[in-house]
Amino acid sequence: MQEDKYRIPLPPEPEETQLEQHPREQKRATIAILIAIIASSFTGWQAWEARQARIDSRTAATQARDEAKRTFDLQVQQVRSSEDAAKHSADLAAQSVAAFRDLVATGRAQLKQSAEMFQADQRPRLYPDPNPKFGDGSDYVRPGNPVTVQLTIRNQGKTDAIETQIDTAGAVATTTPKFEYGKNTRFPGILDLGANATVSFNVVITPPSPLPDDISKLRLYLYGIVRNKDTLPSRNSYQQTWCMFYPIAIDGRIRLDDVHGCTEGDPTKLHQ
Repeated sequence: MQEDKYRIPLPPEPEETQLEQHPREQKRATIAILIAIIASSFTGWQAWEARQARIDSRTAATQARDEAKRTFDLQVQQVRSSEDAAKHSADLAAQSVAAFRDLVATGRAQLKQSAEMFQADQRPRLYPDPNPKFGDGSDYVRPGNPVTVQLTIRNQGKTDAIETQIDTAGAVATTTPKFEYGKNTRFPGILDLGANATVSFNVVITPPSPLPDDISKLRLYLYGIVRNKDTLPSRNSYQQTWCMFYPIAIDGRIRLDDVHGCTEGDPTKLHQ
């Protein structure tokens, strides 16, 4: 027995292999494998279908988003087009309003111009007769002898002159005097003068004393101012002045047939 420990053990004998399956068991195993393969195929198909569904859903979402963006862009474009059309319409309306205002302004200006032209054509015009007469029959200048001149004012316009006031005066001098219209009133009454109507009154003029040696240097001046209104709807007021002078001959005779308009010393320069 002691020698057993020095013995080299023999290698173990091989185990017995599994017994060969029964044909029925082998068929069951084959069916199980087929079922597993079919199940895995179905699972794979479901996974593919799920993946395809996700892809389709993502594609549909992308298409929907793109369609929504296109719709939004179209709406924005339509809104901008509407804004542009509204702005264009507003600009056209503003231009129409401006054109209408210009037309109205032009019409008013033309109407005003026509009214002014009508007024200028129809207004009363009061002027003195440039050839007055001597009221007392004396047509000579004598020292200390007043000269009486009969002056006539005629309405040469086409309408009546109402509330007419005439202020006139005269002087015998060698140079044009400084006129003070309205200061030396000779006809203070207020009257109405119809078209082509006249009014006459006397202007008394006292020559200077003493007379100059050369009487021909003297002149007889008649000047005045007329204020009146017209009968037109606008009831305009008018004021005009006049000045006339007549030479005096060397013998002192006043030449009332030789009338001249005053210029020097008369700031209005408005004469018959």
